Amino acid sequence: MRCAVDLTMAGHGRIAVDIRGELTRPLVEIAERCEGLHTVTFVPQECCLHSIVITMNGVPVPGMYVHCTSLVLRVSALVLQQNRLRWYGHVLRKEDDDWVKKCMEYEVEGPRPRGRPKRTWREVVQEDCQACKMNKEDAIDRCKWRKMIKDVR
Repeated sequence: MRCAVDLTMAGHGRIAVDIRGELTRPLVEIAERCEGLHTVTFVPQECCLHSIVITMNGVPVPGMYVHCTSLVLRVSALVLQQNRLRWYGHVLRKEDDDWVKKCMEYEVEGPRPRGRPKRTWREVVQEDCQACKMNKEDAIDRCKWRKMIKDVR
């Protein structure tokens, strides 16, 4: 996430930015564009409300307490979903005797451990396909599959 900070009225000094999510404090990069104007860049580690406090020489700058909700993680989740679907289509188009396809279709025998079972990659991809209204037959046509993945929003 990137935001512009105007500290021209604050004078000269050392700028510090404190950004906090619910559980984490992301790394912050501060770049001075010109006299008093700064660009603050950070990558949130969680999708939640983040508070941003900007201080100059250790004193909070009035009006610089900002709340923002991270959209970066939503975009990252979308990119991950598209990449999973692209790989899934690639594997489905492989020959039946290919080792990668065999690994994807392999069923592990035996009981699963107690508690809530971990989601498998295949379960996640099936959820992605259902959410995007896609099926295995669509993956056979590579151009159609790529277009459907590109249209995922």
